[in-house]
Amino acid sequence: MKEFSKEIIEIGDQEYTLFLNREGIVAWERFCKKEQEEVQKMQEKYKNIEESINITEDTNPFDGIEDIDNDAEIVSIMYERLYWIMLYTEHKFTPTQAKELYDKAVAEYGEEQIILLGNQMIEEANKDNVSKKNLKNLAALKSKK
Repeated sequence: MKEFSKEIIEIGDQEYTLFLNREGIVAWERFCKKEQEEVQKMQEKYKNIEESINITEDTNPFDGIEDIDNDAEIVSIMYERLYWIMLYTEHKFTPTQAKELYDKAVAEYGEEQIILLGNQMIEEANKDNVSKKNLKNLAALKSKK
């Protein structure tokens, strides 16, 4: 398993190092427990979107999606905290300093790109590089008949 993911991001003509390892992912999960519960509720709520809905004359097309701005805010909070954790290793930013930098990055790159970078780093930190290498046949792993 790869132990970490490290990226350089330029925000406002200054470079910052983002660092994430398994410990950082666990910390992120710990600091986002409440938000994760809200995301699970969101997933259940939006699962109904995939179901076929009968349209009648009094159907409200926005029924059930009124809280979409609140839902987006919850996701945003989670990624603000992820960036705080990723910036902390190299820069020791406080949560407030990291949020200010996160907001600048969102203004510069767009929130979707910033979230995608965070997800990419999570995947890289969790990536299994062992199975992609040519492994030797170990005698201890051979079946004994």
